[in-house]
Amino acid sequence: MNDSQYWQQYMALNLYSMTTLTSAFLGVFGSSAVPKTIVNITSLAAVVPFKGLGYYCVGKASREMYLKVLAEENPDLRILSYSP
Repeated sequence: MNDSQYWQQYMALNLYSMTTLTSAFLGVFGSSAVPKTIVNITSLAAVVPFKGLGYYCVGKASREMYLKVLAEENPDLRILSYSP
């Protein structure tokens, strides 16, 4: 877990791509009166550390916190996090 280049690639794929897509979604539909819902597929790894899954755990935890803050800042936005 000490490869900074891999961290950048991993977070670009697993966090920044989602934040970019969410920002675009809200840019198009944010002022609309239509109800908006974001569905996130999460995992126990977002809240429990698993040996050998550091990148995955950090990625999932980052997404969870991003969506929690987004929900606080956008009370009309419904956010569902599903953990299969």
